[in-house]
Amino acid sequence: MDPGDPGDLPDGVQGLERDVDPEDRRKLTIALSERGRAAAKVQAAARARIDAALSARVGAMNVERTRRALIALIEIGAESK
Repeated sequence: MDPGDPGDLPDGVQGLERDVDPEDRRKLTIALSERGRAAAKVQAAARARIDAALSARVGAMNVERTRRALIALIEIGAESK
C-alpha cells in the first residue's frame, strides 16, 4: 500500500466511500460516508471545545502562534525526508 496513492486505500475503510467514474475508470472519487460525516461533526465539536478552553487559558494570539510554530515544525520534518 502506497500512502501517497489515494487509489491504494484498502477496501472497507470506515467512514470513506470510493466511487470509480463509469466513463473514465482511471478517475476515483473519495468522499466521506454518512458515518464519516458524523465522525467529522463530532471531531469538529470537540475541537471547538478544546480551542475555547485553550484560548481561555493562554489567549487566542498564543494559540495561533503555537499553531504556526507546529505547522513550521511539520514542514521542516517533511523537508528532511
